[in-house]
Amino acid sequence: MTTIWPAPSRLVHDTVPQALSQAQAALARGADVIDLAVVQELDSSAVAMLVELKRSRRKQGKTLDLVNSPEGLRALARLYEVEAVLS
Repeated sequence: MTTIWPAPSRLVHDTVPQALSQAQAALARGADVIDLAVVQELDSSAVAMLVELKRSRRKQGKTLDLVNSPEGLRALARLYEVEAVLS
């Protein structure tokens, strides 16, 4: 069964710590998808958070899917050469 955690509309330096805590709690409860559909504002902190979550899940032998990634996130992933990690 797929369980989705909806990301907040802002994933920037000042909001990422709280979003990371919320995402980790959701993943601990069984979420396996992060829906980025409502993300309107993001920066490199968002990329770092998502990379950390994906790597952490991989180390646990679990998957984490990112859906509805905004173009801004895809552009930053290309810039930082982490597209493969976030795919």
